[in-house]
Amino acid sequence: MNDIASMTGADNYKKLTLPQYNEIMLQGQMKEKTKDRDTGEPIRGGSFKLVNTTATKESEDRFTVTQLPDELHMVILKIRRDLQSYRKGEATLRTSEHNTKYDKNVVMFGLDEPVRGTADELREKFNLKTRQIVYAYIPELGGIHRVVVKGTQQFKGREEKGDRQGLFEYLKNFEGEEHAHQFVTVIKGVEVPSEDYYSIDFRRGDKLTEEQLSKVETMIRDLHERITQVDEFYARRNQQQGEGSEPKDTLPEIQIDEVEEDEEGGVEINPEDIPF
Repeated sequence: MNDIASMTGADNYKKLTLPQYNEIMLQGQMKEKTKDRDTGEPIRGGSFKLVNTTATKESEDRFTVTQLPDELHMVILKIRRDLQSYRKGEATLRTSEHNTKYDKNVVMFGLDEPVRGTADELREKFNLKTRQIVYAYIPELGGIHRVVVKGTQQFKGREEKGDRQGLFEYLKNFEGEEHAHQFVTVIKGVEVPSEDYYSIDFRRGDKLTEEQLSKVETMIRDLHERITQVDEFYARRNQQQGEGSEPKDTLPEIQIDEVEEDEEGGVEINPEDIPF
């Protein structure tokens, strides 16, 4: 059936989008920058914020920010990544969401024309930084959210002291038949000892009951199926266009921040330290 639909040519005018969820990220990363950029009011350094990215562009709630508790409990459903570079006074460079640094069908937006290449090629050519996008079920907030993990939130700095766990250290703790989605993951904004920034500490929480795990597994399957459908759709379209064509309108619309990106905190990351 899909082959027949493709043969009609109608798919050339079709557009699929990734599932849209509000974003959660750490705020007040740099200790000396603990004021809200719009209101000037103090914010809690190392606390979390929710950015409403799902409202329509015409809505007054578009990109509104809600302050969240310092600690959140979530269940990891899927981990993806994107690349970006915040340029003051210019459009942010950001790639389409993808799975690994080896992915080929990646498009970067933010210049006059989209640029296509492998994730690693685009990162190196445009000096982009990697962000992990954690799709997570957060019961206290109701439903699925995209938790953005960047900089040294991804892993502990080489010179960093203390027992904080970045995302990668946390995931490596699960061995054998244990997996992250079987447990609650507790994330907390913490002050990094002897440094001038805050980061995220990842900890294992309670193990899910069989009933909870069954519901989570259903969410994982549904989310994976929806994302895979979009990825495969645009991979086919890119292949049909050929390597030499411009990738105009060939990837799902991505969420381009209309709010300024937080300044990066922490030490510079070696891209080779990122395992996927």
